[in-house]
Amino acid sequence: MKLEPGMKVLDIGCGVGGPMANLARYCGASFVGLNNNAYQIERGLKNIRDVQSLCSFLHCDFMQIPQADASYDAAIAIESIAHAPNKRLVFEEIWRILHPGALFAGYEWCLTENYDPHDAEHENIKKKIEIGNGLPDIASISEVNLALDKAGFELVEGHDVAESQDSEIPWFDALRGWDFSLSSIPRTAIGRVATHGVLRAGEALKIFPQGTHKVSMALNNGANSLISGGEIGIFTPMYYFLARKPETANI
Repeated sequence: MKLEPGMKVLDIGCGVGGPMANLARYCGASFVGLNNNAYQIERGLKNIRDVQSLCSFLHCDFMQIPQADASYDAAIAIESIAHAPNKRLVFEEIWRILHPGALFAGYEWCLTENYDPHDAEHENIKKKIEIGNGLPDIASISEVNLALDKAGFELVEGHDVAESQDSEIPWFDALRGWDFSLSSIPRTAIGRVATHGVLRAGEALKIFPQGTHKVSMALNNGANSLISGGEIGIFTPMYYFLARKPETANI
């Protein structure tokens, strides 16, 4: 993306600001992170302390970005556009706020071309991923590319990074809890059973809100479905694209 000091970059769906803070430290560009969750922004302020002169947050909906036309030099979206209810409309908003010639890089969750909507197993995996991760209808790689085109972007490059992953350590391996570390224990079968037991007891004792156990179950079902989707190759969380707003675009 050729980011450098003096450039103004928009991070769409920035979470708690980790990626934009790291990029600011690396390249010296200025970043504005969009997030519709005030709690995440509060946490994010701690993550950008050493680069607060370069990073800031904007509490808003990325489907309606309260920024002027052609006011940014570049944009990034890391695992966030999957949450957009309409890909073309959010891409149009991003196109609007970029200068002509500006680059937009994304890293997204997508269905691969191996997905068959008429296959009951594929459809079941897809639905559980959506429920477990709070997603609307998951788009395919080709649908994301088409939405970029319809929004006015030129696709510079795009590929599924998962296709070049280490076959011995696939991206979904960590979700299995096979790395035998303290942090992996909750992801193991025994750890999940123990977690469910603690949450049930906590709800009964009114330590945790009612419904906490159900949320945990949904998250685990989602994680299991991510593993299944990765194993049979119908889902990737690693579709990378680089798009450009044409130099000749009308602002």
